[in-house]
Amino acid sequence: MLENGIQPPRDGAGQTPGMSATVGALWRRWRRGAFDAVFPPRCLMCGAWDCDGEPTLCPACTTSIDAERAASACPVCAADLAPYSLRDGRCPECHDRPRHVLGVVRVGRWRPIGEDLSPVGQLLRDYKFRGQQVLGPALSGWLADAVRQADWCKQVEVIVPVPTHWARRLRRPFYAADELAELLGARLDLPVIPVLRRVRGGKRQIGLSFSERQVNIRRAFAVRRGFALQGTRVLLVDDVRTTGATLDECARVLHKAGAGEIHAAIVARAGWRHLVGQRIAGV
Repeated sequence: MLENGIQPPRDGAGQTPGMSATVGALWRRWRRGAFDAVFPPRCLMCGAWDCDGEPTLCPACTTSIDAERAASACPVCAADLAPYSLRDGRCPECHDRPRHVLGVVRVGRWRPIGEDLSPVGQLLRDYKFRGQQVLGPALSGWLADAVRQADWCKQVEVIVPVPTHWARRLRRPFYAADELAELLGARLDLPVIPVLRRVRGGKRQIGLSFSERQVNIRRAFAVRRGFALQGTRVLLVDDVRTTGATLDECARVLHKAGAGEIHAAIVARAGWRHLVGQRIAGV
């Protein structure tokens, strides 16, 4: 009985809701511990048994991912950044390009030039193309950390995922940018607004140069009816950025509809010059 004399509600077994929840939590913890004792979790990257946490990663893979997340990147385009290479706050790769997106943050890179997929690239490939949706919370958590470290973080008002054409959605069980945007919105306590739609499919961007990508993606997006964007500060979310043509076109369309400052958050940054004429692994 509570201090005011009111009897707390009880279920059919005579237990209060709080008691039931506690017993249920203990039972789930015991069941999970018993399952792990019989079937120990393995690292999602290398398959090692010595791992713990969510996602299930071994210490070696965790260390490599942490090092990749800590690597220097351009604050404007998220490209790998060499020491002392910034000029006017921009790297050589994006210095002379127009800025529709003011800044981009990333978790890591897709792959170093001439090498296999990076640790973050491997996880994103498994998440996006191999149905490992268990990786979503970790990827979105790392992405949220990257956004919080940006000096423009508190200016963002809404999150907008980069859309894909409906025909491509039919070929995949889920669309990574949409799910990452929802998970990121929950972590940052920001609304996720699917204001953009893709109105034209076009050929795939893989293997195209920067100028070819710009032409290919032109007029591929539109703002849905019924959305008022006057001055709204937007965070675009996508899984991979290569040349930035897709993000720039999305930002151009949003600006035309009245949006204010636009920034972007991506999981992986691909170096585009060495990918011209090649296919990204896993796509």
